[in-house]
Amino acid sequence: MSILIFTPTLSNRLQYAASVLLGEVEITNNREQFDAFAGVKVCYATVRAAEPSILCSGWIKDGERSAVYPAGIERIEHCAIAKQDAHIPFDVFAYSFFLLSRYEEYQDFQADYVGRFDVSNSVAAPLTPVVDRWRVELMTWLKHHFPAFHFSLPSYSASLTIDVDSAFAFRHKGVKRTLGGEAKDLVRGDLKNFFARNKTLLFGKKDPFDTYDTIEQLALEHQLPLTFFFLLGDFNAYDINLPHTSEGLRRLIRKSASKATVGIHPGVGSHTSTEQLSTEIDRLKSITGDRVIHSRQHYLKLHFPTTYSRLIACGIQHDYSMGYSGDTRFRAGTSRPFLWYDLEKDQVSQLTVHPFAAMDATLKNYLRFNKHESIERIAQLKKTIVDHHGHFCLLWHNESVADFGQWKNWSSIFPEVLKLISTAD
Repeated sequence: MSILIFTPTLSNRLQYAASVLLGEVEITNNREQFDAFAGVKVCYATVRAAEPSILCSGWIKDGERSAVYPAGIERIEHCAIAKQDAHIPFDVFAYSFFLLSRYEEYQDFQADYVGRFDVSNSVAAPLTPVVDRWRVELMTWLKHHFPAFHFSLPSYSASLTIDVDSAFAFRHKGVKRTLGGEAKDLVRGDLKNFFARNKTLLFGKKDPFDTYDTIEQLALEHQLPLTFFFLLGDFNAYDINLPHTSEGLRRLIRKSASKATVGIHPGVGSHTSTEQLSTEIDRLKSITGDRVIHSRQHYLKLHFPTTYSRLIACGIQHDYSMGYSGDTRFRAGTSRPFLWYDLEKDQVSQLTVHPFAAMDATLKNYLRFNKHESIERIAQLKKTIVDHHGHFCLLWHNESVADFGQWKNWSSIFPEVLKLISTAD
């Protein structure tokens, strides 16, 4: 059932926000058409109307990219919609558009050590998926005022995504890197790493980072859709994976592609170069023989609108970078996939953004949680996502599934987390 919204000023941005929140909507500035409409209708205006209405703050304007934010945006966590109210007293469309479009990231900000927008820069970094909550509350509100209105909300779902920054700890690295690694171990006095390297290379012990069978088995056991993102950038200080020509890496990618979805993990070196990004995508395509349409930025390095514009130009249709490295907050206000709105072009793109809810490195390295605290945080996230009919996308690494190095005594958390997020119970 289509919902009719009246507003004095039509806007692409309003159409986008309303569609994300309400689904099938029609927006009109014709008051006579609105008054004659017998179905579900809402007035979006600056003054309270006789029919059910939503406050219009006047902030949503096509073409606007100034640093003026919707009033009260820093208090969005407390904005709720009561079903019995005839008038919603905050601009839910403006707040939702602000979050979904990542409007604040188009402004000047103090970048972190790898050039990212940090959670501390945000004026509105919700702990809960408020856009998902408002969707549920709006539907309930409309049902209360229009009893004949029927709606359905998506069921809770979850997925597992694995970033492969270092495919192997020791294997397939060539003589030069192997000897350099051994020398570094000895200089640092890291005998554990030295002996582990030699046991792997000389005595056939399984490589510590070769956790792929475990990952695939657990994903299958818990019926979680699985996606691997492989780093194929040129070697530099941040992109330290195996070369794309490594036959060991290529065999791994082909094997993974036979059991799961495989996407590109664009290196930091490709962040400012469409040519380099295209090269890395072509490398993956040459290995798998398939189109590459899934991507997640290495180090979650995003810059609006250039990153997404480049991904689209290179044929990417799904990006999984939407989240913070420093905290488990909902960067775009939602846990569910949504189409990216390009502020520069002022139109909806065909790139689907898949927000992630939690990352292993965030829990351990940024928040400095132990295993118990990490599981507790994931349980809290799951509850709020379940309550708001969302999707739990988990970001993990093949390294953290290994009981090795910085992840020593950490690997046991992985099966517990998958069991926890796999059902709505």
